[in-house]
Amino acid sequence: VFSAELEQTSASCTENIVLHTVAIVDNSAYTQLEAQYGFFMTWFVIVLLVTGTMVFSADTNRLVIEPIEKMIKRVQEISQDPMAPSTQELTGLQEGMETTFLVKTIDKIGNLMRIGFGEAGAEIIGKNLGDTKPGQKLNLLGGAEEIWSIFGFCDIRNFTDTTECLQTEVMTFVNKVAHVLHGIIEDCNGAANKNIGDAFLLSWKLPAAPNGESDPNTYASNHKGFPKKKQYLFDKALYAFLKFVAELYRNDAFICQFSAASAQRLYARMPGYTPRMGMGLHVGNAVEGAIGSDRKIDATYISRAVNYSEFLESSTKAYKVPLLMSGHFWEGLTPGAKDKTRKLDCVRQASGVIFALHTYDIDLDANYAEMIPVDRISQQTGGRRSSLLSSLPPGMEAVAEELTAPRLAEERYATPKVETNPYTTEVWNTDKDMLLLRNRVNHQDLMQVWEKGITAYINGDWPQAIDCMNSHQEKYGNYNKGLRDGPSDFLLDFMKSFPDNTAPTGWKGYHDV
Repeated sequence: VFSAELEQTSASCTENIVLHTVAIVDNSAYTQLEAQYGFFMTWFVIVLLVTGTMVFSADTNRLVIEPIEKMIKRVQEISQDPMAPSTQELTGLQEGMETTFLVKTIDKIGNLMRIGFGEAGAEIIGKNLGDTKPGQKLNLLGGAEEIWSIFGFCDIRNFTDTTECLQTEVMTFVNKVAHVLHGIIEDCNGAANKNIGDAFLLSWKLPAAPNGESDPNTYASNHKGFPKKKQYLFDKALYAFLKFVAELYRNDAFICQFSAASAQRLYARMPGYTPRMGMGLHVGNAVEGAIGSDRKIDATYISRAVNYSEFLESSTKAYKVPLLMSGHFWEGLTPGAKDKTRKLDCVRQASGVIFALHTYDIDLDANYAEMIPVDRISQQTGGRRSSLLSSLPPGMEAVAEELTAPRLAEERYATPKVETNPYTTEVWNTDKDMLLLRNRVNHQDLMQVWEKGITAYINGDWPQAIDCMNSHQEKYGNYNKGLRDGPSDFLLDFMKSFPDNTAPTGWKGYHDV
């Protein structure tokens, strides 16, 4: 009975029990791994976005922003100093891009403006670029200013005949002369202003005259008060012209490279041709500005001082010297430079301006190629060989051209790099070119006679002046193998053209021209 009750009780208990199964799983490691993946994914996206942005920005900077900044900087440079060459390096620009093309175009325009307008137009360009507001049109024709400057005028001798002989090659010839001249002028702190076919106008701008000074003599004599960079501009202007003469002859082979046909025509008309120049130096005030219209303008100087420099150059033919300086310019020279010059005359212009004429004697027959070998010194070598064509019988020109053309083609002289030694006050006694230039008059007794004669001429004692000039001419011939001095001949002829070889009544030490 007990057993049966127990089984019945167990059965009833079993029917009332509910069983639950609970499983506990540890997935913390998976959760941590998933969090790490999410963390790294977030940083990956961040790095990707930053890198992409940087790459995009770098391309934007390189292709757009930097070129635009260079454009702006170049325009600012031009507005501040149009004569200054670009200080930027056009590196890092991708070829073919529009922005690169614009940067290079602005740089080329700046260089063309610098070359085309020159120093006279520098301030005009700078002022207009600085004052013009966005959207406004440049007004390059407005405004002008008065400046003081040294003006130099150079002219190529026998240019009409040279042009007829060289024909189209005359352009190359003139450009070669300009290459030598302009390089030296720039080295001596000057600037090329105008090219007039066979002539060149050069300038050395000076500080403004104090207190409105208008007398060139007074202005030039006060040059010691100039800023340091401007103090020796008078000497540098003279030094530049003298160096130009030496370099012109030293690079004669380069300048006179002509075709056989042109050489034959040139040397037949002018045997032994070498380029020769006439030069004039004057100082004075001038109006600096632009002349022309919105279709064509030229930046230049307008002044009697410019005309006087041209007059001095043209007068070199009468006195048979390559260089003439006005007394106004001469006053600005240092004592060392003045000692090497000589006074030739005193003249009065039609305008009433009176100034003395001075020169620095130049030996045009000296060999200025001693420092470097130049084949043209010998008629058996170099470009001078073509001068032999002039001696051929008529009708042989074609044969001569056929034979000489290949040889002339081989005789190509590289464009010389003309560099001028920096100016010092010692160059007048140490520079080899300066010493060689005036070797014909570098005799103390010769110059003493000249000084005595020119003083007597200015003072009106013409009989004594004539005696001194004759004595000077004799000494000059003795020192220079019978050569005659051009200024002596001019003054002797001038004085002898008056009755009894005496100064006219009322002579004041100058004559009209």
